[in-house]
Amino acid sequence: MPPTLVPPPPAARRRPRRFTEAEYLAYERSVERSQEARTELLVDGTLREMSGVRLAHSRLVGKLSHLLADLLDEDRFEVHTESLKFRPPTCAFYYPDVMVLPNPPEMLDEVTDVVRNPIFIAEVLSPSTEALDRGEKQACYLNTPSMREYWLIAQDAVRIECHRRPDAETAWALETHEDRAASVSLPTLGGSIAVGDLYRRALPAE
Repeated sequence: MPPTLVPPPPAARRRPRRFTEAEYLAYERSVERSQEARTELLVDGTLREMSGVRLAHSRLVGKLSHLLADLLDEDRFEVHTESLKFRPPTCAFYYPDVMVLPNPPEMLDEVTDVVRNPIFIAEVLSPSTEALDRGEKQACYLNTPSMREYWLIAQDAVRIECHRRPDAETAWALETHEDRAASVSLPTLGGSIAVGDLYRRALPAE
């Protein structure tokens, strides 16, 4: 009679390792990590490995970053995409899809790979990240004093959800834009972006 194989315990029953801020930064900054997938540190201290993205996601991130770069006064603002970490007031670290910082930005330390004071963040929604973008990340982003705009951008339809406030003391207001002919204003940054320009040839069917 062949030996009975006992399956390992389900992954859901295993307790994931929890990292402190110092452990996470040492891990992310290690030489061995340079060629591996990036990870985000979630509020509960666990890691989330960054996965690959779809074509529409990549197009929308690229288009938005270029539209913002053309709009912004580079003496006052700078735009970054996906590779710079943000640490909100909670002990977590994220890689926003698109982020606008004041010039000069406030860095976490002398390594200059983590920022503290974004003004604008946009996340392109995907099936694997939408719950995080609407849940934990949104809560952390909206509780960051420097933040003035948070955009959630659909990649399967024309839809931009814009959370906006003029200052840290004012409550957040939500606007939704689904018309390609509309423009989304960016009062803090000094301009607007046309929805049609962002979505031009960005969706899979186009």
